[in-house]
Amino acid sequence: MTQNISFQIMDEQMRKLTTDNTSVAVMSSQSPNVTVMKSKSVKATEGVFVFNDTIVVGPPGTDMLLKVTTDSISKEKIEKAYPGLLATLPEIYIKGRIRLCLRGEFQTTDFKCIQCSEGFFTLQDNQKSCNECPENAVCTNGYNISLDQGYWRNSTESISIFECYNKDACKGTNSSACATGYTGNLCHSCGKHNNVWY
Repeated sequence: MTQNISFQIMDEQMRKLTTDNTSVAVMSSQSPNVTVMKSKSVKATEGVFVFNDTIVVGPPGTDMLLKVTTDSISKEKIEKAYPGLLATLPEIYIKGRIRLCLRGEFQTTDFKCIQCSEGFFTLQDNQKSCNECPENAVCTNGYNISLDQGYWRNSTESISIFECYNKDACKGTNSSACATGYTGNLCHSCGKHNNVWY
């Protein structure tokens, strides 16, 4: 998880019910194929529980339901003071969704999203492996395909790379920009720049 999750037990007037440093809270998964790893058990600090290093592992794109339990308040004491109240108290659940592996990443067999190494790329979500950078291009950041000068492609999502008839007309780069005065496929047509046709 990229954000901390913290909680504390309060009454209806929003007053802290506990301020101890010994209570423990445990996070567990209620969803199949989703596992809570690392820091799934935390100790209170002045009654506040903070899950700040928890790792949740599951198939990318999966909806998940996590449950948090704590020994912060004695169930025996609650039942003795307020018979039948425990049955009406809500439990603590956290709903979420495990994100898909993004472009520039690939999904491992153990459901991790790993960035592609330099010289490799992915352009679609949730790819199972990275592709080797095509010839006449340099691949960086896992998804940025920058073409050599003299080469062209029709979009930043395409891996079909073409050599230009006039190499000076194609600037290359990630956006396949044409040199001044050129336009169209392979930068093979005359273009207008500052009201001047080339």
